[in-house]
Amino acid sequence: MKLLWDLEWKTTALTLCLLPSLVWLGFWQLERAEEKALLAQQYAVQARQLAVPVADLLNASPADARFRRVRMSGYFDPDAVVLLDNQIRDGRYGHDVFNVFYDTASQRALLV
Repeated sequence: MKLLWDLEWKTTALTLCLLPSLVWLGFWQLERAEEKALLAQQYAVQARQLAVPVADLLNASPADARFRRVRMSGYFDPDAVVLLDNQIRDGRYGHDVFNVFYDTASQRALLV
């Protein structure tokens, strides 16, 4: 009696080795989807909150400060500009610009 599929043993061994890894990767993707949904929910909650002065967040925990809207007043330092070159976003090359902002209310320098 002949089998329906006449597979070589190498193909069968490769399939048996890869199958658990691929199933694990599928479950990992489902976990990542849940994490991203939770992040989106946290962002939406914080986006509805009023902006707070930056001084209120200086001693806050990172979890409390995450996605918070901030209100600042001050000025940018024209001599403290940093260019981060060769950045790829949406398939296009460019650069990111960072500048030091002095918040007059908290008397702090912030990288924006």
